[in-house]
Amino acid sequence: MVYTSPTKVARIVTFAKQGIPRSDIAEKLGVHRTTVGRIVDRFEESGDFYYMRPKTGRPCVLEERET
Repeated sequence: MVYTSPTKVARIVTFAKQGIPRSDIAEKLGVHRTTVGRIVDRFEESGDFYYMRPKTGRPCVLEERET
């Protein structure tokens, strides 16, 4: 998924709370309608415009760069 700025996320959530259909929100803001759905669902889960889920995968072995 492409990065969406917190400002755009806030606009998407605000439009969704006003009852505007997700397809209309997507058309107004130039994002795909499934992106709108994911953003709204993630906001309902976290309640924060800046929230990003933790990355999956194996953590790095080295914590500090050795010089």
